[in-house]
Amino acid sequence: MSKRQPRASEECDICGRTFVNSNALQQHKRDSRGHVPCERCDELFDDYDELEEHQEESYNHWICQQCDIDFWTENELNEHYHHSNEHNYCFVCERDFMSPANLSSVCSNPPTSKRQRR
Repeated sequence: MSKRQPRASEECDICGRTFVNSNALQQHKRDSRGHVPCERCDELFDDYDELEEHQEESYNHWICQQCDIDFWTENELNEHYHHSNEHNYCFVCERDFMSPANLSSVCSNPPTSKRQRR
């Protein structure tokens, strides 16, 4: 009695190679060069470090470093800072700080509520 080979059911959307299950496909994508896509630009990168470098250097990406959200424009990113309770944003110097203490140490009169913010 011969053993039957499992039928390949999962296909890599990047290179077309097929795999017997989704775990094998995910392993392939992790281990293969050129399998990390930039969803915004449709470019492929060898690893996530290269993708992150691309996002930081590209004018097509405006990323909130705290939330890891990618915005289309600098204006959208600034609006995010203005309206998010998660950020310590200074409207005087237009910078986001990691903590309220850092914000207070740089800005002499930072806004304390959304109502004061614009």
